[in-house]
Amino acid sequence: MRKAWILAACLSLGACSGDDATGPAGLDVRGTYVGAWMITLSIPQLGENVTFSCPGSVTISSQSGASVSGTFVIRETAECDATSGTMNGTVRSDGGINFTIDAPGVEQDPFEVVLGCRFIGGSSQFNGTIAGGQLNANASATYDCPVSGSLLRVNFTVRLDATKA
Repeated sequence: MRKAWILAACLSLGACSGDDATGPAGLDVRGTYVGAWMITLSIPQLGENVTFSCPGSVTISSQSGASVSGTFVIRETAECDATSGTMNGTVRSDGGINFTIDAPGVEQDPFEVVLGCRFIGGSSQFNGTIAGGQLNANASATYDCPVSGSLLRVNFTVRLDATKA
């Protein structure tokens, strides 16, 4: 069950070409960034806050101007299911990056479809920075989830901290 929540947290926050060219003002961010996906599940009504670290990476294989695309990987551990898919986004000249992720065969929003939760707010887009060989980005969403006949407010945050390999 723990792995299902982690997979759902990561993929509910994402949804997902280009030529080889540098981005804004010559900013070339192509490459593989290796690190950890930190998934935090918070249930304020219960005072619960749990964080899982899942090793993984993002590979930006294509860049056309400000548009970037590639793949992402989450490696299997005792707490994390192996997951992979595509990423698409935009890099800004100030070192900012916005991207979404998509894993084939996974429902658009596993929290709503699989767990019966209702989306309250947040964004499926990862926002962060990519500079000096570091990629740091996060996304968060809030859901009301039915548990034992009542609704629990569940906050999910996924953060990627990775270094260019």
